[in-house]
Amino acid sequence: MNLNFDFAEKRIYRLLMLALSAVLTALCIVYPEMGFLEWFSLIPCALVLFSFAEKGIKLFEAYLYGIFFFGIYYVVIYHWFVAMYPMDFLGISNFTSAVVVAVALVGLPLIQAIPCALIFLAVVLFSRFGLLGKKRLMLPFI
Repeated sequence: MNLNFDFAEKRIYRLLMLALSAVLTALCIVYPEMGFLEWFSLIPCALVLFSFAEKGIKLFEAYLYGIFFFGIYYVVIYHWFVAMYPMDFLGISNFTSAVVVAVALVGLPLIQAIPCALIFLAVVLFSRFGLLGKKRLMLPFI
């Protein structure tokens, strides 16, 4: 059974689908009342991962897509760093507090995205070794 993922072949569509999925999934963490949406918000990400499995992709490229997805995911979760901007309570200048907030808003998500992106790498490796073809029922859980 071959699935057709032609819409996910272009890089811009992959990036848009991953960004949409990351933002919606992170919003479910930020606003727990929207938790039911999380199952549906991961569908675009799953479609991109399935397209990786069907078409084949370079390992490093899959890893970069994973960093992109998880980077956006964690930036949305760490949005509260922006609310800390005028750090007058610490006695530091506005420029220094802006640098601290920028480093925290970009650096922490990047640090967490680097190991999390290995999930995308694992899906590509599983598809290359034929594990996704043999265990089609396991595809949603990988």
